[in-house]
Amino acid sequence: MKKMIFLLLAVLGTVAVFAQSGIRFEDGSLSFDEIIQKAKNENKIIFVDCYTTWCGPCKWMEKNVFPNDTVGDFYNQFICVSLDMQKGDGPIVAGNFEVSCFPTYLFINGDGKTLYRASGSCDVKGFIEIGRQALVPENQYFLFKEKYNAGNISKEELLTYMKLRERSCLSISQEKDEFFSLPSDDSDSLDWVVLRDFGVELHSFLFKIVVSSRDTLYILHGEEEVNRIIFNSYLEGMMKCLYGEAIDTVRYAKLKLELLELGLPSTQNFINDCDLSFYSMTREWDKFASTAVRYIESLPKNEEEYLGLNNIAYIFYENVEDSAYLNLALDWAKRSVELKKVYFNMDTYASILFKTGHKEEALKVAEEAVEMAKANGEDFSITQKLLDKIKGAM
Repeated sequence: MKKMIFLLLAVLGTVAVFAQSGIRFEDGSLSFDEIIQKAKNENKIIFVDCYTTWCGPCKWMEKNVFPNDTVGDFYNQFICVSLDMQKGDGPIVAGNFEVSCFPTYLFINGDGKTLYRASGSCDVKGFIEIGRQALVPENQYFLFKEKYNAGNISKEELLTYMKLRERSCLSISQEKDEFFSLPSDDSDSLDWVVLRDFGVELHSFLFKIVVSSRDTLYILHGEEEVNRIIFNSYLEGMMKCLYGEAIDTVRYAKLKLELLELGLPSTQNFINDCDLSFYSMTREWDKFASTAVRYIESLPKNEEEYLGLNNIAYIFYENVEDSAYLNLALDWAKRSVELKKVYFNMDTYASILFKTGHKEEALKVAEEAVEMAKANGEDFSITQKLLDKIKGAM
């Protein structure tokens, strides 16, 4: 009997330990104001996972990072709260703490002040590093914010404040404008850091200085880095043409012409990338297809090549009907698999094989893709539907 009790306790103990692995979030019985009071009473920091139910990266973190034992060992020193930003206290927290993208991670003290903030999905190592940075007194977000609002922040401090804001999706346009008006013993170096890390708005005063002074900047900082700043400014401007209330085709064409006139190296490759988005948005699939051919020809031959080949091939599968283009897509999909065989590009390859009439080979590749997905615990429902379709057509 004693042995049985001992075994039962051992099993129960194992279950209890397993259930507590990873981050132990509050059960939701306390309001957020009560959570802050609890943090004050216990002299602890609050960690808030700000999520929404439709956020893919939020779900990924919940599944792959939060349950990790190493993550739990570190984060359970905090009072951990997971809040849906569209329910309960979520909208109030989102408004009070300027949460505008998901997931956002807030570290708040018992006085309700933000010590640190960050956004986006990351692996276990990166997530623990976020928590470590939150414990560094020199990183305390609210101190920089108070100095900035009081107008007594140095250029060096403003740079840190901008980095803290930028990594959690907060606007820095006003701060960036003010940055260049502040004095510093190392202004030239700091100014370049801001240009390099945060970019400049297209056609702004700073942008015009970068373009007109680019030969000098090439000598100081390298042609590739300077051109990257210019390209990124045009990218932001061109994407605004596509994602506004209506697609601005006139301005888009004007910006392309401006960029071509600058004569920067790799301009055509950059325009090809932008045109793929443009023709996808306007659903001009013939133009998309001809641009994609140029895009594929210019793909860098590196370890990421298989991704570009797969992505374009799958868009062809979904939207292009011309047989000549589909045969090209078939070659790209096959090449992607040869470079690196993974579930998603096997699915693409099988899909295009089927669309181009290679049913038997499509069946074989699709079945292999499903087995790969099962082995890796991936969702293969899309490929299963393809398999059913292939079998129905044979």
